[in-house]
Amino acid sequence: MITGGDSGIGRAVAIAFAREGADVAISYLESEEADAKEVIELIQQAGRKAVALGGDITDENFCRKLVADAVESLGGLDILVNNAGAQQTQPGLEDISSEQFDKVLMSAVLEMLERISHKKAENLRNHCQDEASAKLWDKAARQIEQINIDI
Repeated sequence: MITGGDSGIGRAVAIAFAREGADVAISYLESEEADAKEVIELIQQAGRKAVALGGDITDENFCRKLVADAVESLGGLDILVNNAGAQQTQPGLEDISSEQFDKVLMSAVLEMLERISHKKAENLRNHCQDEASAKLWDKAARQIEQINIDI
C-alpha cells in the first residue's frame, strides 16, 4: 500500500512496484481522483491488481477503513510506503504553527498505528519491543517516527 500514490514519488513507487510484480493499493485525496485513476491504469497495464482508496489520512476513521479495505482487496499487506503528507511552505522551521506540525505528524503516524494494530508491522514492533510489551504504544509510535526522521 502506498499513501499519496496518485502523484510524485508515491506514483513512481506504485508504478515501479507493479512493474516488478506487486499488486498495489494506493490512497489519495478524493480531490486527486483523476490522477489516481491514471496510476491505476498504469498498474493494470503492468498486469497487476490495482486498488484505489480515496480519503484523508489525517482522519483516523479513514485510516482504519483504508487498511481494512486494502487487506481485504489484496488479501493482505506486505509493504507500507508511508508517503502521503500534508505540506505547506514556510520561510523557516520556526514559522510552522503547532496546528500545521500536528497535521503533518498525524498524516504519517495514524496509518502506522493502524498498521501496527493489525499486527502487520512486526519489524517495527520488534524494534520497540520493550515499550510494546509494556503497552506503551504512544512511546513506541514516537520512537518509530524518530527512526523515520533519522533516516
